[in-house]
Amino acid sequence: VRLMESLAGRRRCAAILGTTGDEVADESTLDLAARLHGKTASPTAPPDADADVPLLAGSALLHVAPTAHDELRWVIRQIMRAVNENGTPLHRMAILYRMADPYASLIRDELRMAGILMAGPDRETLAGTGVGRTLSGLLELCGSEFPRSEVMGWLSSCRVRNPVDTAASFSPSRWDVVTRKAGIVSGRRQWRDRLDAHAQRLIADADRRETDGETSVSRARGMRSEAAAARDIQAFIDQLADDLDPPADGSHWREFADWAKTLLNSYLATDISEADGDAAERIRRLLDEFAAADSVNHGATLAAFRQMVGEMMQAPFGHLGPTGQGVFVSSFAGAAGMTFDAVWLVGMIEGAVPPSPRRDPLLTEPDWSAAGGRDRIQTRMAEERYEYLAAVASASRRTLTYPVADAASQRPAYPSRWFLEQASALAGSPVRSGDLAGWRGHDWLTADDSPQQALANADEIALADGADFRRKRLLEWRHHGQALPNHPYARREPMARAGRLSNQRSLRLLTEYDGNLSGIKEIDSFGIRPDGTPISPTALETWAACPYRYFLAHVLRLGALDTPEEIFSISALDRGTLGHEILERFIRESRQGGNLPTSGQPWSSSDHARLMSIAAQSFQEAETHGVTGKRLLWEMVKTEILSDLETFLEADSLLREASETADVRVETRFGFGRDSTEVIDPDSGIRFRGMIDRMDISGDGKAVLVIDYKTGSADPYKGLDDDPI
Repeated sequence: VRLMESLAGRRRCAAILGTTGDEVADESTLDLAARLHGKTASPTAPPDADADVPLLAGSALLHVAPTAHDELRWVIRQIMRAVNENGTPLHRMAILYRMADPYASLIRDELRMAGILMAGPDRETLAGTGVGRTLSGLLELCGSEFPRSEVMGWLSSCRVRNPVDTAASFSPSRWDVVTRKAGIVSGRRQWRDRLDAHAQRLIADADRRETDGETSVSRARGMRSEAAAARDIQAFIDQLADDLDPPADGSHWREFADWAKTLLNSYLATDISEADGDAAERIRRLLDEFAAADSVNHGATLAAFRQMVGEMMQAPFGHLGPTGQGVFVSSFAGAAGMTFDAVWLVGMIEGAVPPSPRRDPLLTEPDWSAAGGRDRIQTRMAEERYEYLAAVASASRRTLTYPVADAASQRPAYPSRWFLEQASALAGSPVRSGDLAGWRGHDWLTADDSPQQALANADEIALADGADFRRKRLLEWRHHGQALPNHPYARREPMARAGRLSNQRSLRLLTEYDGNLSGIKEIDSFGIRPDGTPISPTALETWAACPYRYFLAHVLRLGALDTPEEIFSISALDRGTLGHEILERFIRESRQGGNLPTSGQPWSSSDHARLMSIAAQSFQEAETHGVTGKRLLWEMVKTEILSDLETFLEADSLLREASETADVRVETRFGFGRDSTEVIDPDSGIRFRGMIDRMDISGDGKAVLVIDYKTGSADPYKGLDDDPI
């Protein structure tokens, strides 16, 4: 303003102020005119406060859509109609919005899917590009403990390559699975140790299972491939940790910039899109400009460099397209001063157009007014009104649209007060939100039915339009009181099958259309293992309890993966496995070393010490695998397990005395390999395979006590005496 006053005093300046004729919207403009009055010549056309508010012309309309997606697709159809029927060029049309979320990206996506060129400012910043996320992620990881969640989040959201071995397979989704299984949370040592342990365990498992015939060659190959992926991740993290060693604090800005460019060149994928290539080039140019800071400040630090890069990344990146070649897409404010042949103002929802005023949490409005400031809320509302009316005035054909439902929040939406204002002007009388439906059919209001409304009106639409001859005949048949299944059309496929499905599902009985497949003759003995492969009793139990769970786990081989960061305590499954391994190793070593007590002989103090030593080693291995959870809770669990092991020694001595045990065997396998013993059910012919935790054999060899270790509740097994199955 001072510049304008100075120029005006020398007769070097003329001010052209645009007014809307709306008292609220023109408040700021009139205030500026008053400040300039006396400094400039008298206005040649004084603002007319009584001018009519620019309302919609008769050629324009209002539109109501079910959702924002339907709203934009309707707009796209109108654009194509204007091109094909009226010959309106794309660059003479505009789609304007007030709500950046979701319309900024939604309009762009819908136009791209429709193959329609667009132009206008792109709201995406350098930070939102793939290249920007790559560099920002690298700088965030610098100096950290490499949390697994952050590393995987960075790899999954960017186009990153593996600088260690570019020929190796690089799949962030697979790496995420492998690191979850390895139990990695954070810490460079943890990445190294747990990935190494996971790889060794996979290779040993694959060798053992393939030798024993427990798994197929392809499955063993998959386990070795996963072990190789673990090694690749290990090498990648080691290289990443070395590369993220920054220049020392106090170094030149150029050194930090060169270091960042080296990181970007090393880890940015080479097969990026043209847009990402442009973003990479722009980021490199901006980093080169950091060298100028050395003339001002010689002591750069990593924290300051991160902050500078973060601010640099907030710069807007590019445009949606070259202006003058496509539909103009922008906010209301972006259309001020522009002219079009047709414009659509979308998302006219109450609470968003205009938005609710945001209040300053630190400086209240009374304090602001006491300090001599203008009413900020009133000023902002005046600016919103001005931008809206400027957008309305940008074209002679203008359409306001709003969706009746918010797809994101699953809540109903209501038309903006400005939408109703235009509706009232076109109707010639006040129109409220609930009155809009009554104005359907007028030239100035159109509406698309929601899916629910479309279904409700389907009969009438089909009969009125005659679009579907067959459906029309069926509806006429029903309207005359006849049953649909008796019509010849309904007896043919696929309508006959659809009719059966509808009828069967309306019954209270469980039918094949609800999931009951017991009546299908083609399903032989279970439909499980049609090739005769042995099945484990546990899998059969799963099939009997929930076939769908069996299908997911044993056919599709799907399962939920734990997130190591969220593990607070060792799971019941891992705790049971740990107890099995400790007891198996204890009994096996006692048997192989000839230290197994005879029947009636208790375990000695040396046996107790050896069991505690085995438990300590197993605890250490479990910690390496990352399944133990938080340290304090794990200490409590270890105490409970050690107490259970001491109880085991006492109870086992009594058990062997009662059963007169002469020999004890652990982890006896059956049904694996060609020469293994199989258990076959004589009624169904199903072949079983599995592993027995322990078998105690009597001295005469005529009695075998089969033992299964359980570390959970004993309640599910209380009925074994009545029904051993």
